Amino acid sequence: MPLPHAFPTRSDSARGAVRGGRHLRASRRLLARALVVILGVALLGALGASSAAAFGTVDFIGQHREHEMITRVALQCGNERGRPILPPNCFQPATLDNVAGKKGSFGAVGAPDDIPMHLHQDKEYWHCDNTDYADRDVYGFRGDYAQSRARAIRILRACVEWARDMLYRGGKNKWSFPIATPNWGAIDTARTLIKGNGRADASNPGVGMFSPTCTYNGVRGLRPKCNVLESWGYVLHMAEDFYSHTNWADLQGPGRASFTNPIGLGNTEPAPFLDLTRSWVAADDVPPNFTGGCFPRKRCEGRIVHGEGPDDPGLNKDKGTINPFNGLVTDPTTPRGKIVVDRKSNMQRAVDVAVLEVRRQWRIFRLELLRTYPQNGMKMICVLTLDRAEACDDPGVLRILAERQAGLRG
Repeated sequence: MPLPHAFPTRSDSARGAVRGGRHLRASRRLLARALVVILGVALLGALGASSAAAFGTVDFIGQHREHEMITRVALQCGNERGRPILPPNCFQPATLDNVAGKKGSFGAVGAPDDIPMHLHQDKEYWHCDNTDYADRDVYGFRGDYAQSRARAIRILRACVEWARDMLYRGGKNKWSFPIATPNWGAIDTARTLIKGNGRADASNPGVGMFSPTCTYNGVRGLRPKCNVLESWGYVLHMAEDFYSHTNWADLQGPGRASFTNPIGLGNTEPAPFLDLTRSWVAADDVPPNFTGGCFPRKRCEGRIVHGEGPDDPGLNKDKGTINPFNGLVTDPTTPRGKIVVDRKSNMQRAVDVAVLEVRRQWRIFRLELLRTYPQNGMKMICVLTLDRAEACDDPGVLRILAERQAGLRG
């Protein structure tokens, strides 16, 4: 049985009124969201650009929607080297818009960079910042590095632990949540994708004028799929930024190693410790010469920095043009991203591994849904990947997806 075709997305519009008390609660939520946006925009104008220095989410100030492009390359349906990529290994178009974003809107992966919505607040663990460390025997400096390796690893652990909580239970009362940040976990919330009568929730965000694309603002809404994707978006954001903000995948430029030219590890596979099914990042899991970048620069005297401008020799590889179909990078614009070794730029190296990481995170998410919900896990995966979730009540559709999930069918 063929899977349903994807339907075109529409721009955001008001949902239908909800009757009785539900309508009142929904109205209050909409008012709260509007106030958050208004206040956030006002503060953004007053305070200027924020510290959300990550792979880009917007299409200005030197960014080219890098998070969106990486996510599209990793999760889009189509063909790769002659092999078809089909659900549940990918997301149909309208759903992919909700995950990756599209021009003029933030997707789930870009929610951490929606600075007006966060009232100009940011957290280092959203982006895996400040995991910097340098060994004086390797780099040849005197005294101790400004941050100990133990502290750098603690910050890295917080980054991974945050993502793990966003994937599973949400870490309620554990994190200092800025306004408009979800405190629920994707897997825990996935139970709402199935109604009490056992049928799939068919709110279908992004399909039809009465179900606009998701708005990610930290308020648990009426559409379960949006709630699940919002939490998971923070997982993907961390996972992608890790490779831009550290030396895991990049290589050192010409000359000796220094704080402005850190050693690069040049890995081509994802970091084992970003497997969120693991409960702990052990110190031995982190390579001796691993480092991130300190941010913001005003707090980073004598440290390896993230970098905050086109001429700032920091570690980040955030900005450049990424082809959304094949992931090829052109015109990297940060000093570290521009370094080319063996005809490949450091930004390309970071993007290549980030794409693999996003695919791994989706595999982990699926397997954990199947483990947590043995009766309904495949139906939940179906709802998350198809644009028309009502098809997920068809046993034939679920059988096809299950066969593809098991690798028994193309």
